[in-house]
Amino acid sequence: MPKRNKGSKIGECVYCGERGPVSRDHIPPRNLFPPPRPGNLITVPACGKCNGGASSDDEYFRLAITTGLDPEKCASGFDLSIEAIHKLGVPEKIGFAKKMLSARRKVPVITPAGLYMEAGVLDIDPARLQRVISRVIRGLFFHHLSHRLPSDHTINIVSNWFTPDTCEELANEFQQIGECLSAAPLIEMGINMFSYRYRVDEDEADVSMWWLNFYNHRQFLCVT
Repeated sequence: MPKRNKGSKIGECVYCGERGPVSRDHIPPRNLFPPPRPGNLITVPACGKCNGGASSDDEYFRLAITTGLDPEKCASGFDLSIEAIHKLGVPEKIGFAKKMLSARRKVPVITPAGLYMEAGVLDIDPARLQRVISRVIRGLFFHHLSHRLPSDHTINIVSNWFTPDTCEELANEFQQIGECLSAAPLIEMGINMFSYRYRVDEDEADVSMWWLNFYNHRQFLCVT
């Protein structure tokens, strides 16, 4: 049996379903919100393995998703990105920083004025982004529906950020999902930080649709 820390509670982990000592995990990751943080942040119960084991992915997600932010449109997100980059200089982050830098490359760009230049882009790891988004969906699902999404249920994720070659049939399907979600209430955390909409199937409680929006910069459509 897992060792219980002083002050911890016994419950069911939202992610793996194991019952034992749990702590509160922020959904979406707390590091996406610069201080002063919004007062309506969501937390869900998570075991130590699932909570602590995701920290590296959360940090990767923050750096990746804030890359390319327009400081005039989202000053808080841009400042958060700069802060995260500065933190890469500390000794314990050197290995992580080298991995991020090795994923950057130059691509040719033609400006609106017709000038040729090279711009730096980040070759992202879609698997790591999808792991974070899957955790966010599982957390939001539990928060709103008061039960965890069964472990055998898949979460389909589409974003034009890392799935630009989506087949036309799938693109049309997700366009319909997006239109369906547009009528759902918009839930916001902070100003231009994070917002989402969701709908649950009337006949199947574990079938749901979600639209996630980070910094008005990256969006995801998800179906459970």
